[in-house]
Amino acid sequence: AYHGGDVAVWDLNRQVLATTINAHKSLVTTAHFLFSEPILITSSNDNTLKIWIFDQSDNTGRILRMREGHKLPPNKIRFYGDRFDLISSSPDQTFRKTSVVKESANLEYSQHSHNDKHLPPIIDFSFSPRIQRQWDDMVTIHREHQFARLWSHKNKVISSLKLIATNLNQKDFPSSVKTSPCGNFAFVGYTNGTIHKFNLQSAVHRGRSRGKHQGEVTGLGIDVWSRIIISSSLDGSIKFWSFDSLELLHSLDLNIPIHKFAILPKSNLFAVAGNDHSIRVIDITTKKIVRLFSGKHTDIILDMEFSPDGRVLAACSADGTLSMWQLPTATLIDWVKFTSPAVSLAFSANSELIATSHANSLSIHVWVNKLLYSSTFIDSPPTEPVFLSEKFNILPKITSNVEIKNINENEEKENINKNENVVPSYKPGQLISLSGLPRSRWHTLPDYDAIRSRTRPKSPPRKPQSVPFFMQTIIPESKEAKGVDFFLGFGASESLNEEVDSNKPKSKLISSGIETKFPFASTLKSKNFEETLNILKEMTPAAVDFEICRLDVIHETENACNFLEFIAEQFKSNENFELIQAYLATFLRHHSSSMAENINIFKPYLAEIKNQESKSWEKLDKLLSSNLCLIQFFSNIR
Repeated sequence: AYHGGDVAVWDLNRQVLATTINAHKSLVTTAHFLFSEPILITSSNDNTLKIWIFDQSDNTGRILRMREGHKLPPNKIRFYGDRFDLISSSPDQTFRKTSVVKESANLEYSQHSHNDKHLPPIIDFSFSPRIQRQWDDMVTIHREHQFARLWSHKNKVISSLKLIATNLNQKDFPSSVKTSPCGNFAFVGYTNGTIHKFNLQSAVHRGRSRGKHQGEVTGLGIDVWSRIIISSSLDGSIKFWSFDSLELLHSLDLNIPIHKFAILPKSNLFAVAGNDHSIRVIDITTKKIVRLFSGKHTDIILDMEFSPDGRVLAACSADGTLSMWQLPTATLIDWVKFTSPAVSLAFSANSELIATSHANSLSIHVWVNKLLYSSTFIDSPPTEPVFLSEKFNILPKITSNVEIKNINENEEKENINKNENVVPSYKPGQLISLSGLPRSRWHTLPDYDAIRSRTRPKSPPRKPQSVPFFMQTIIPESKEAKGVDFFLGFGASESLNEEVDSNKPKSKLISSGIETKFPFASTLKSKNFEETLNILKEMTPAAVDFEICRLDVIHETENACNFLEFIAEQFKSNENFELIQAYLATFLRHHSSSMAENINIFKPYLAEIKNQESKSWEKLDKLLSSNLCLIQFFSNIR
């Protein structure tokens, strides 16, 4: 292998030079033949890996497979639409697509359709995936090159059309570009402060701004309704233009040079970064600053982007740090530092992935967004950046299941220690909690009478004309009737089957009612409310309805009063909220009219229930109203 990228292949049998391959454009670092195969693998400093096969009659090799990337660090990266495809540009004069999920789909956009050998390096690009099947959907601007170029993502090639502006000097070059969401127009900002409008399908010039900045245009954006164009400049001004006529509508002066611009596509918010290393978020409708993020970066901000859901703004700086700010709360939620500064970043369409490119790296690094899988506590923002290495972590060598268990235990301990001071702790009763029972166990209780009436048979059962042969019709005289077993709920069956005393009547049904031991009634009488709740949870809805119905509110009111006291205690504990509501509704359905005769007895208990229920509901209603208010506010942000 030679320094120029050539590889010499020798025939060892004849000891002569068989062929020379122009394999790479830089120093070849590795060349290796596969065992017993005419296949050669080579790699080089030009960030390429090639597989050659020698199957020609003249012993020359041809490329079998190839993987390559940028030869210089990428200067801008963006995800293309809702796919996992990354579009990247680099000072090596190439324009590439990189697939995150399928490496074989990586490619370089062809530049063979124009006369120039290679265009100057790309400094900015924009695209509109919506019209990729109709006409060219990508626009690039190049360093010290007066024409913006069109590209086709579908055909993976540069177009022969150029976006040529009129009335420009030789030293006026494009400095920023933005395509409209509809995909019909492209807006190009120039170093002389003007903005020009082009038609993407025909590349025809459609007009220029009526007015201009006093410095280079550093960023362009379009509002969600495609009515207003926003531009930023090094002169420290932000101007708002009409989408149709490019007339100046409004101007906002920040008095600091603006280097970076980012806009939230689905909302009327955009962000600008200036020389003071701070980020200002501005509302297009009110033309006012709504968020100011500062104090975390000590050098110029190199790139910014909003997450697709509009909740997070990420920014990377020349000081090597990357910050993530939550827009609704204006809080720093993540702050990391790299060994090499990130020069560009991008969010995937579902916010699941974050890609970064770095100053001294030819790679594009893809990170998982942990904010989607973990809780964010805004009351404890990070005070120092966390070091994050761009290099791949080498997995430990594992030889046994014991080592796997030890590694998992160590990771769990580390996670516990990290979250020890972050996860808040709550005392019992501080939060309103539900029972966790199936909905069918409590939802039908308040309407159980209506359900029972609908399911009642329309006609009584008919006596069969003849008894089947397998049923015994004559009861032997030696056997005595033991009475009727009547199961009423949890635990009642055992008590009903107990042997009765010889002095008492043998029948379990006596004139005064059902005389037996009921666990529900006994726990109410002893005020063992914890056991009462457990018994009710085990019962079916029919059994719960029966037990509450048989509470006496006229003569022996002790258990009924204890039940109301049980309800008040449960409301006070803030637990089983929906279950206790169903029990109370069932009690009032059966006994509300009867309690009027002894209202003085039940009045203190009902007042206590009302007080405790109001406290619980006010707390819950306040939380629900607060969340609904936030949801409505952020849903209306356009």
